[in-house]
Amino acid sequence: MRIRRFLPILLIGAALTGLVACGKEPEPEVIVEEVPTPTPTPEIVKTKVTYSYFDDSMEEWLKKCEADYEAKHEDIDIILKKGDPDNLSERTADAFLVDSMEMGECIDSGLATPIDSYMSKAGIRRDDYKETVLNMFIKGSDLYALPESYDTVGLWYNKTIFDASGVSYPNADTGWMNVVDILGSLTNEAGGVYGMAVDYDNLTPVMVTIAEMGGAIYDEEGKIADFGNSLTKAGIRCFVDLIDAGYIPSVASMNEKNAINKLMDGEAAMIYGWASDYLTVKASENVGNYNCTYLPTLSGNRVTPMVGRANCISEASNCKKEAFEWIAFLTKDSEAMKGFTEICHGIPAYNQTEQALLGSIGEANNLFIFAEEAGDNSYILPIVPDIKEKQTFISEELLSAFELKNSVDEACIEICSKFN
Repeated sequence: MRIRRFLPILLIGAALTGLVACGKEPEPEVIVEEVPTPTPTPEIVKTKVTYSYFDDSMEEWLKKCEADYEAKHEDIDIILKKGDPDNLSERTADAFLVDSMEMGECIDSGLATPIDSYMSKAGIRRDDYKETVLNMFIKGSDLYALPESYDTVGLWYNKTIFDASGVSYPNADTGWMNVVDILGSLTNEAGGVYGMAVDYDNLTPVMVTIAEMGGAIYDEEGKIADFGNSLTKAGIRCFVDLIDAGYIPSVASMNEKNAINKLMDGEAAMIYGWASDYLTVKASENVGNYNCTYLPTLSGNRVTPMVGRANCISEASNCKKEAFEWIAFLTKDSEAMKGFTEICHGIPAYNQTEQALLGSIGEANNLFIFAEEAGDNSYILPIVPDIKEKQTFISEELLSAFELKNSVDEACIEICSKFN
């Protein structure tokens, strides 16, 4: 009977257990969401553009330009290469810097491609340059390089020496005979000071005086002209006579120190120097001691040779368009232009950059003179492959006259007999 007594209790317990079980919350259903596989970012395929240069002073500027350009063009990788300044064939790249005296070799060997079609796409026109500057890089009707800078000759002088000698500074009205007349007052040979210094290892001074006299170093075909011409010989004698008079240092002395450094060191009152000599002048603590003026006129003429630098696009390049866009950036970008005015070898060829340089300098050192003389007063060297060799040959042959070992006539006879 004990079973009956506990049966209701068991039934009540079972009922309560059922109630508890019915009130239990069900476990939440786990929902697995599908996470989409991220789409991989496509890798940027970069075009490598090689650029070869040969001037150490450009290195830091080019590195900055490289970084700025790549930041704006994620698909371009600029590769800078320092090339051999004396070996054009080892300096080639997609784009490469050349000297104007290398253009004949560059064009005739097929290293460079015409660039007019690339210029128009980059918004650069021939009108953005002086015609005389462009002519250094044109053969036929084709332009083979984008001009970077140009260089002309002027008369640099040391104001301290002039002041100490009581001689007035030369100016636009100064002629060759005026220069000759004051050299004696400026020269103190015992004190190591000369009225003028010239670099004998290049033709700069006689390239001026021969042209001003009406003579010629080269004919229209780029061959060495007739050095038997009386006007050519008269242009050479201008300096030989001054050496003989003791107004210009000897060849041996000039081998130890070039003309611009003799001017800077107070050892020469005047030199026939290039616009690019400004890089040396502006580095001086006494930059105000030096100035330049127009070349002295001779036979009523004022004539300067002009040389320059430019950027070519390789005919063999597989990325000519990208290579030109890079050199266009070096030419037109405002920050690149600003930096270039600090290291330019001569005067910037692009008109806007030229104006920026001359505007920042103002009247200091009269640098604007070199820009003015690049107009009607300038002439360029022939665009022929062997122009450098010819320049060296003539310089070496004239040394005997500058050393006063041979007469000008004898030196000119040697030039005519050996080369022609």
